[in-house]
Amino acid sequence: MPYVFTPPTYKRMGYDDTWHRRTHIDVGIALVKRGLSYTQAVELTAEDYDTADIIYMGGRSYLVDNDEGERLEAAGYGAHLVPVESPPALVLIYPSESLFPGLALYPQEL
Repeated sequence: MPYVFTPPTYKRMGYDDTWHRRTHIDVGIALVKRGLSYTQAVELTAEDYDTADIIYMGGRSYLVDNDEGERLEAAGYGAHLVPVESPPALVLIYPSESLFPGLALYPQEL
């Protein structure tokens, strides 16, 4: 059974001025998978991008398969998993293709 995984968050206090100090913002924590181990990162480094097998960016939800869901649960992230009986039809749109289309997508003059 697939799962929807949402990485953990933490509450950060607002800015230092009097008004914003009273507000708290939920900030997503990225989860970096290397092999079978997971580490949390608030700010990702170039090394994280180079050595990671998977990076679950904070503030987003991911559809993971049963095996990955069981690994996440064994690593202590079971509270962040929601089982899905039948996964929705997914359409993957990569930001590089939708926000910055290549020249092949523009009309060409003959």
